Amino acid sequence: MTPEQQVIYRQLQLAGLGLVILLFGIFSHATRFVWIGLGFMIFGLLRTLFIYKVLKKGKEPD
Repeated sequence: MTPEQQVIYRQLQLAGLGLVILLFGIFSHATRFVWIGLGFMIFGLLRTLFIYKVLKKGKEPD
């Protein structure tokens, strides 16, 4: 795997962790875990999109 793919993969892992925490909160009826999981998931997805755009822009020739 290239270093760029590894960086994006790590960010998607963060979003996946948020999804796991979110689902745990839903099934255990703990509202705070739902919000924490949702926050992690959104944070991970936004970072993934941002880093993907930066890497894509860096590959474009000037």
